[in-house]
Amino acid sequence: MAIKSKKTKKVIKKRLSQAIVFIQASFNNTLVSISDLTGNVIASSSSGKLHFTGTRKATPHAASLVMQDVIEKIKDMGGHDVQIRTNGVGMGRESALRALARFGMQFFIY
Repeated sequence: MAIKSKKTKKVIKKRLSQAIVFIQASFNNTLVSISDLTGNVIASSSSGKLHFTGTRKATPHAASLVMQDVIEKIKDMGGHDVQIRTNGVGMGRESALRALARFGMQFFIY
């Protein structure tokens, strides 16, 4: 009787030297996604995904937690130079930028 060995999938860790952070802050929600320079989305999050409901989704507190969630997802990928592209007029836009600055990333706003 032969014993079968399990094949494991090889996990490829991606390294980022630069990234683009997209922040969409509307009156109802705050969405944050991080992509590489070619536009492939690496990590994304929203305040609804963090179980905020109703009007609490658009608060500055929710936006800072969304940014913190996304940064924790890409923390081990390296790279601290990011470009920021904002969209929308919501209250969470500026607090998301402050949360990004708290983690020591250099950023350029476009």
